[in-house]
Amino acid sequence: MQCFVCQKKNKESDKFINITPKGENSKVACRICGEYIHTTDADLILNGLSEPERHRLSGIIRERTLMKREPIILEYGTIEKLLKENPEKSVPEKFSYLLLNIAKLTKFAGASVVGTSDLHGHISYIVKV
Repeated sequence: MQCFVCQKKNKESDKFINITPKGENSKVACRICGEYIHTTDADLILNGLSEPERHRLSGIIRERTLMKREPIILEYGTIEKLLKENPEKSVPEKFSYLLLNIAKLTKFAGASVVGTSDLHGHISYIVKV
């Protein structure tokens, strides 16, 4: 299996992506992107996205997942709208975003965050967004 947005694939030993079919739609839970609903008509747009656009879309979905909001429904009109409403972040904005997300992993200010390979993967992906 492969995530429709970031295109990361499951390894045999690792459940990286969970895709649950729901009629013509699929509920996707990707460890990079977060949770979203994929519709069949979204493929037309997703297949034409450049790598930087995929990174941005992944970041938009991830941010929404971290805020515990309802999953985005990726369909024909919403993908272009999301990319238009969320312009590419500058380098300082990316690092601020990264630090805010790391801070969400702690219970209080000054608490240490233990780095795992999973965390390092998220950091490297967020910096690309």
